[in-house]
Amino acid sequence: MQRFFLLMLCLLLLGCRTAPSPRPTPTASPVVGSITPTPTRPTATPIPPLAVVRIGITETPALFPTIWDAPRAADVLLRTWLATTAARRADDGRLMPESATWAWDDDRTLRLMPIQGDVAFWQDALTAWQTRHPYGSLVQEVRTEGASLIVEWTRPPLCAAVSTLLQWPLLAESWPPTRTSGAFTITSERATTWRLVARQPNQPDIQLMLLDDPVKAWTRGDLDLLLGDTWLYGQIPPPALRANAQDVPGFLVAMLLFNTQRTPVDDVAVRRALWLALDRDTLYRDAYESAPFLLDALAPRGVVDGRALAPDQQAAAMLLDEAGWRDRDGDGMRENADGAPLRVQLVLPLSATDARWERLGTLLRRAWARLGVATDVLYRRPITVEEKLHSETWQVALVPFVLPSDADIFPLVGPDTDPRAADLNLTRYTNADVQNLAAEAASVPQCDDAQRNALYTTIWSYLWRDVPFATLFRLPERLFVAERVRTSATRAWFDEARCRAGLC
Repeated sequence: MQRFFLLMLCLLLLGCRTAPSPRPTPTASPVVGSITPTPTRPTATPIPPLAVVRIGITETPALFPTIWDAPRAADVLLRTWLATTAARRADDGRLMPESATWAWDDDRTLRLMPIQGDVAFWQDALTAWQTRHPYGSLVQEVRTEGASLIVEWTRPPLCAAVSTLLQWPLLAESWPPTRTSGAFTITSERATTWRLVARQPNQPDIQLMLLDDPVKAWTRGDLDLLLGDTWLYGQIPPPALRANAQDVPGFLVAMLLFNTQRTPVDDVAVRRALWLALDRDTLYRDAYESAPFLLDALAPRGVVDGRALAPDQQAAAMLLDEAGWRDRDGDGMRENADGAPLRVQLVLPLSATDARWERLGTLLRRAWARLGVATDVLYRRPITVEEKLHSETWQVALVPFVLPSDADIFPLVGPDTDPRAADLNLTRYTNADVQNLAAEAASVPQCDDAQRNALYTTIWSYLWRDVPFATLFRLPERLFVAERVRTSATRAWFDEARCRAGLC
């Protein structure tokens, strides 16, 4: 379990595959006309809706990626299309039924009542969760009782385990699946091409292809949508693609970490000043040249009611003045009373594909220089960064974390004496109030959402005050959309599917 939480720290930023098939013939739509006694402009012929959406992805789908792997947009969309879950997160952070309701028989017995699908299919899916997911070791038994499924935990469970189970896709096989419970069934057309057949008449079918060379397929016009092409990150798309390329929020979160036991960031005034000096909106726009996906807490949407500290350069300067860091020699940089400069070392992992990530290091250095703080930026291999964070020799780090499906952050704030947090509280943050609240929130009896969400709101109010770590924004995924999809009714359906998958 310890290693499970450790590997939430996802230090690797991303990776490519197919064979195109003939373009499908669009279904014809009637031309809308009007009769009027006075001359009018001719009504444009509407673009017909597509009977088939041709989608290319550049990575092998992983419908059940291990929890320590960063989810990919293509994988999550596939799960959304092919598999349902017992529950989904509502906008207020609560788990709401999607295809099952549930109740507690007692503090360690969870009863699921499927709304759709047969019980045997559900039992297969939950048994797969028990054997494949690290939290599955906390389950003693999964059994059926009439039309219900009973999940018997070895002890009153961690709420993160319950949350994960209820959001586990009800799909019993790894890719390519033969049974699906979502909006589509799936059939194989060839080794690298599948057809997803919509269960509802108002949805398009999908032809899904794994691509070895997405450039050729795209430029030939063989695709309507291209997902997961990380090799294009940081590069300018060809002119013909520019209007059709967009960044959507992915599942990695840029996190700023401070070693709270290392000078000078052991001083909360310095940490707060460094945070207040950052305009996250500007930082993202300068690095990624698109609209930001800001995130205030490492938690699902709606769970935490509050906001991180807003940027305030004047307040940041006042904090450093009061802490004894002033520009004493007029060179624009701050020193303490002994003349030692205010200097921090920022470490961040190199990206294999996205030069915009590395650009963030330069932008942080410039932002802190305006405050009078000198920054040494160290770019290192991801494994080297991970090793460094478990030592005592670092000061500040910028790393990607996986966006969690549950708000439990006890491993990031708990004491070393607790096995769930041993060597995982990388910032060495030791606020007893936060530790007690996090332990309480992690195991609320029967995992009441309202009670848990209130506790996490309080926890993050402490974290925003003390700034041992802070979330910047969600990192982007690149998406290409063909003109004929972008201007058809299919786009509305696709955008809705993206939002259900958490990519908006």
